[in-house]
Amino acid sequence: MPIGLDSLAAIADRFDAAVLDQWGVLHDGTKAPPGAIEAVSALRRAGKRLVVLSNSARFGDDASRRLAALGYDPADFAGFVTSGETVRDMLRDRNDPDFAALGRSVLLIAREPTLVEGLDYRATEVESADFLLLGSSTAPEKSLERDHAPLLALVAKRGLPAICANPDRIGVSAGGFIEGPGKLAAHYEGLGGRVRYVGKPHPEVYRRCLALLSGIPPQRIIAIGDSLEHDIAGGARAGFLTGFVAGGIHAQDLEAPGGLAALTARYGVSPDFVLPRLVW
Repeated sequence: MPIGLDSLAAIADRFDAAVLDQWGVLHDGTKAPPGAIEAVSALRRAGKRLVVLSNSARFGDDASRRLAALGYDPADFAGFVTSGETVRDMLRDRNDPDFAALGRSVLLIAREPTLVEGLDYRATEVESADFLLLGSSTAPEKSLERDHAPLLALVAKRGLPAICANPDRIGVSAGGFIEGPGKLAAHYEGLGGRVRYVGKPHPEVYRRCLALLSGIPPQRIIAIGDSLEHDIAGGARAGFLTGFVAGGIHAQDLEAPGGLAALTARYGVSPDFVLPRLVW
């Protein structure tokens, strides 16, 4: 049964480091939630090492700049890990069997081409593509139903493998929730397509976090996020403690009686702790 907390200070003796979700925990794209900047500063003063882990098709330096613009001190963080930067490195190195088997012609669905810029890949159309790469969200300007479904049907007919650089099905923005690349990937799977997901809750990003937190055992790390499917499930699989921020993407579900129990049953994972938001 999850333990409800008013603040992280109550369990400060339980962890030496924290892996923090970005969107929905540290900010909504335009502002930090009340108390979050102060919580990060307090965690560092308490000697905790902090890593930002984001299912974002952008890179760690982008996360650092965004957080600095919102009032955070980037020096408070031991590092930044994103699913996008992880995918880019895997595309570059081609050490993973799935990535080694990819061709060099890519059909890219993304807001910008950063994932393949400077690499030996050629962006092309569906007819000549070797694989599909789902990058940064194109919402709200484009949607699955209106824009991407017909294209994904053509990709499925060709049987192309797909790489999803952001497994989130729902994204957080200043204007509310938006469609994430993970929703397109799930639709493609429903058409019979094969998708390799990189990002929370999958292991590649957690290995990068552990490298940044060298010397700290997994059981002394807490993963804090607002997604049971990604932050909490991924943190638990990595052997971390988990802290669920109830004010994020599941906020509306939690308003219903028995909302938390229903959510944990739906996703098959239960957090160790529940917080209203990131508060020290």
